[in-house]
Amino acid sequence: MRLLTKLSHAYYRYQFYSSLRQATGALLPAVLFAGYLHQFALGVSMTVGAFCLAMIDQFGGRRKDRVKELWAASGFCTLVALISSFASGYPVLLFMTVALVCFSCAMLNVFGPRWGLIALSGLFVMILNVRVPTHGSEVLLNTLYTFLGTVFYLLYTLLVRRFTYLNEERRAVYGAYLNTATYMQKRAALYDMQTDLDAAYQHMFTARAAMTAQFQTACDVLLSDFAKRRQRNQSEHAQLELMLVHAIKIADTMIATQTDYKALRAHLGHSAFITLCQRTIAQLGDCINTLADAAVHKNKPLAVTLPTETLRAMSAELNTYHAQGHFDNAPHTRVLMLQIMRRIRKVYFIVADILRLHEASSPHTDPKLLDTADTSIHEVVQSSPSSAISPQKPFSWKLLINNLNLGSPNFRYALRLSIAGLLGLLVPLALASIFSDQLLHSAFTQRSYWILLTLVLVMKPGFTLTRERNKRRLIGTLIGCAIAFLLFKIDPSNTVYFLIMWLLYTLALCFLPINYLYGATFVTVFVMIAFYFLHESGTFVIEERLVDTLVGCTLALILSYFLPSWEATSIQASAQGAIDANTRLLKSTLRMVDKTTNEAPATRYEDWKKANIAAELALNNFSAAFQRMMSEPAAHQFYVAEYNRIMVQLFVIYAQIANLEPARLANTTVSTEFTRYLESAIQRLQKQPSGTLPALSDDDLGQAMNLPLLEIAAAAETVKNSLLAIDKQAANGTRAKPQAA
Repeated sequence: MRLLTKLSHAYYRYQFYSSLRQATGALLPAVLFAGYLHQFALGVSMTVGAFCLAMIDQFGGRRKDRVKELWAASGFCTLVALISSFASGYPVLLFMTVALVCFSCAMLNVFGPRWGLIALSGLFVMILNVRVPTHGSEVLLNTLYTFLGTVFYLLYTLLVRRFTYLNEERRAVYGAYLNTATYMQKRAALYDMQTDLDAAYQHMFTARAAMTAQFQTACDVLLSDFAKRRQRNQSEHAQLELMLVHAIKIADTMIATQTDYKALRAHLGHSAFITLCQRTIAQLGDCINTLADAAVHKNKPLAVTLPTETLRAMSAELNTYHAQGHFDNAPHTRVLMLQIMRRIRKVYFIVADILRLHEASSPHTDPKLLDTADTSIHEVVQSSPSSAISPQKPFSWKLLINNLNLGSPNFRYALRLSIAGLLGLLVPLALASIFSDQLLHSAFTQRSYWILLTLVLVMKPGFTLTRERNKRRLIGTLIGCAIAFLLFKIDPSNTVYFLIMWLLYTLALCFLPINYLYGATFVTVFVMIAFYFLHESGTFVIEERLVDTLVGCTLALILSYFLPSWEATSIQASAQGAIDANTRLLKSTLRMVDKTTNEAPATRYEDWKKANIAAELALNNFSAAFQRMMSEPAAHQFYVAEYNRIMVQLFVIYAQIANLEPARLANTTVSTEFTRYLESAIQRLQKQPSGTLPALSDDDLGQAMNLPLLEIAAAAETVKNSLLAIDKQAANGTRAKPQAA
């Protein structure tokens, strides 16, 4: 039963259904035209066109925008097919075409990830059309067949989506719940005294990024008008919207305030309270994980046990601490424990609401309820950074021209990819003239385009990402070739081969975005079987694939050092973004205690929450950039100690602001010293003189706020000194030697 549950989770989490739809649409032309009608040239060329649109056929989005996007990809791929087919018969023109197409496709990444997918499909078409020289009418026929393949897939996806939109909605919400449950478990690990805090933070940030991405996908799917919803499905659609809204509320509650876990461990240690915190959050994560089934099985009874008893035990433990006088000398500990209690209790009630929503016996057909669900999800998309749909940049000549300089990472990547394209053609010819061995000569002549394909798939704008993809591509190819070798030894029937190939392409689509090693493995076996259907020697093709992949990965590694986009050149922008976000958060906190403003406290708190989430996102981006820089060669790591201090102190500021309990500040009268400390921190983050700070009050309220204010001021001073040290070294034309952070 446990295995079936895991398989069910994997089926929904990895979007197997959508990948199956894409794989079926891409392979149908080969089955219909090449298989049944025996029109081989027509079937292969149409399959190439269908493959291109399958690459970018992501679910969700507005129908008008998605259809326009698919038509743009169809036109672009058809144009590339025409140019590359014509150039394939003329060596000089071929080199010029490969360089130009590589450069143009790489520059399309300027407009966002969806344009990047269109660019990748264009590169795929180019590589497949320069394999063999094409002349005369074959050029036009090949181009026409490619265009017909894109049209075939477009009509296919429009038809299929009319009947499958509800399945996509269910799976999107299901994935959102699984990712939320994972985030809760990672958050619970922060309360585990046996867990390394830094490692737990990294795992939590990774889970948070995956959860946010899935929220954006789910919102995009639920707000999509790609297919007209049938009246009988409106009820379930409304329930899915409400489920997603509740999941986003859980995420926003957990990330709206940040606990200082180092202080928590220092003051509470191995106490019962911190153990109960971990247990309660983990149990809530289990409840959310179970409730994910409500998205795909609306009538299935769910065994959800809310952590009521552990929540009561937490409250009792808090009262015991108070009765024993532990808060008399440590009022900030009481503030910290109350903050945690309120957050967990709020999540508990949201989970209980989700359970009641699922257990409601009457269907949700009330028009008011349906309108409420639509309104709620629109409000969440507008107000919650956890679910905001990232808009794609429209094509703009001005934006493209502004990036045509060496200061643009995309321009440097475009030059690098253009050179890779040329080397992908020249190096195999040079190696073929050197080696006379039949295997090597065939690998470098008949299927040398595999080297070019490897270069295109492996090379990415960033050095670290290219290196990681290089390693995973090589390992995945080795594993895939071994699997293909065993498969050819078994030698099943052609029908079994095709079914395996269909399944492998589906799995490749599932895993390429999330695990490139698995994706590369599935793609390799898929390609081996595809060549089997072309009546080529199976094991000989496997050996050639290994040789070409090794050459392609080696070239990609060498080229990654040409005009690279080192993280050290852009980390200053990431650091400044995190500093600016923390500055805005401090200003928003000051507005919470501003008695002269006419803004309602609720409005000010909503603005503060947005600033708080924006600060966390900026800090996460800064931390990720720092980690990427540390994974690059030591010669390209600059100001490591300074940036490490800045990052750590910004996290301190962020955590201590939460300890001030901004939600209660609007109804609290604070001292002028409170305002002075926050203003001083803002000035220090902006590298301005702040003067001498006054002594803090010793009353009850002051004692609760003294430690956070002192920590904020000291951290801001450290950030200021680190920034000034970087400025001084930069002015002198020197850079700090790389050193351990």
